[in-house]
Amino acid sequence: MTGSARIVRGNALALPLGDSIVDLIVTSPPYFGLRSYQDGGEHYDGQLGSEATPAEFVDALIAATREMVRVLKPSGSIWVNLGDKYAGQSAQRSTTGLSASEEMSQGARDGNRRSRPAKVEGIPTKSLIGVPWRYAIRCIDDLGLILRAEVIWSKPNGLPESVTDRVRRSHETWFHFTRELRFFSAVDEIS
Repeated sequence: MTGSARIVRGNALALPLGDSIVDLIVTSPPYFGLRSYQDGGEHYDGQLGSEATPAEFVDALIAATREMVRVLKPSGSIWVNLGDKYAGQSAQRSTTGLSASEEMSQGARDGNRRSRPAKVEGIPTKSLIGVPWRYAIRCIDDLGLILRAEVIWSKPNGLPESVTDRVRRSHETWFHFTRELRFFSAVDEIS
């Protein structure tokens, strides 16, 4: 069976699509504080992932997900791949002396990474922030989505990490959300 596909380019907060017309949404949004996406060497202001706090990042993800829910058919599914990160040292110990957003912009020029994770208010240094689960719970509580599955994407040959005081993380999390209890799924066709 062959079908057709249509590629639509637009802002995730205002998709140029009608209500309830999409069967499946699969997305991997930028992770919190990891990269600075650029155009001609310039940092995009306000880009997802460059928020000052994990809470602001999750708020931005929820706003984008609310728009996904608007365009999703009642029988549709949303799959979200979202990674986590660790809370870092205080800003005063930053190697660059810049604010978090300035450091991210500088990191973009130096290979698209921050040089040091930022201190996160209320989360101990070296603790996982828990961004994927904070997001998933908000999707349930705020958007009324049904969390059908958490799938672990195991990466047995993942990149090494430059830490010596914890085990290496070699997975990412996928969440499967639906709007209704009954949704279309071709599980028998997946091998």
